[in-house]
Parts: sequence; C-alpha cells; structure tokens
Amino acid sequence: MSWHLFLMLLLSVALAEAKPPRRNRYGSYVMKISRETIIRLRNFMMNIGDLLGLDQCPEHYTKYVIGDRPFCYRFYPNLCDDWQKVRDFCQYEGADLISLTEQNFKFFRELASDLTNHGCGNGSFWVGLTDNKTEGNWMFLNGEPLSLRSSIWSSNANLENPNNDCAAMMAPNFYLVASNCTTVHSAICQIYLNP
Repeated sequence: MSWHLFLMLLLSVALAEAKPPRRNRYGSYVMKISRETIIRLRNFMMNIGDLLGLDQCPEHYTKYVIGDRPFCYRFYPNLCDDWQKVRDFCQYEGADLISLTEQNFKFFRELASDLTNHGCGNGSFWVGLTDNKTEGNWMFLNGEPLSLRSSIWSSNANLENPNNDCAAMMAPNFYLVASNCTTVHSAICQIYLNP
C-alpha cells in the first residue's frame, strides 16, 4: 500500500472517531478528535516526514533551530483561556505549549514583548511548564526540569504559592511567573521537527 493511501486511511479513521463539528466561542467550526488519535496522527506524520526528508513547518508556524533541534512555533495572542484549554488547542493543532530553554528564552521573550498590545489585554502567554505533579518541581512538557534558581524566572515569580501550578511569560519583562492554571493567558504553541 502506498503511503498516500495509508495516510488517507488513517485520516478516515480519525474522522470516523470525531464528533460532529460544532461552533466554538470564536465562531469557527470545531471537530472533536480524541487526544490519542491526534497523538497517533502526529507520530505517523513525523514518521512520514522522516521517510520523505520533510522538515517544513505547518502554515502560519515559523521554523526556529536551537543547537541541532529544529521546531516550529506560533504565537496565539488572541486565544485567551486557562492553561489546560490552551494546551488542548495547541494539541488539536498537532503541537503543544512551548518548552523553553535558557538558550531560546531571550528570543521568545523579545517576540512576546512585541505582542504586548495584542490579545488578552495583559500581555501574557502560557508556556508548557508546570509543577502539578510535585509541588515545587517544575517540569516542561518535554520532560526537562527547570530549577527554581533559573534566570528565566521573574524576580517576583510567586513560586511559593501552592495554588500556582502553571507558568506564563508575563508583561512587562516577559520572565516566567507561576500562575494559577485557571487564569486566562494567551498561547505559544510549538511542534518539534526531526533533526
């Protein structure tokens, strides 16, 4: 079977599992597909990309390379919701909330500061960092830990509050702060490309 036919078959299965489309609060039609199906599709597409040598970002995403690890990112300044809903949105796009490093933080901090006047009105962006599994043990969604002494935390990051289990880049300086996961912020989604 050619990979074209296999891809069509896989997409057919995904659509068969989906619930009928509905309008979201932004007026767009949304089709609900299970998280497991999205992960299977993303993994399949990454494998196809490996076979075909593809390393292109999806439409509206921008490619960025740090070291030898390429990825795509997209800011969503007008998407304003809690951490889990914003993460669900990124995953629906085949992405996830961004995992920052000391190396790429300055780059994204500068981009975020350019978007201060857009979006939710508070100039803040959720990132894929949480301590919801173990209080005080901050982990990015890619599995990388972040020390409480890291220079990318704001000087008033509010890390001691046990109700603040998710992290956001906050205006005006766009360093990381601990935030209650039900607070409303915008999103930065990322997709890893195979090196």
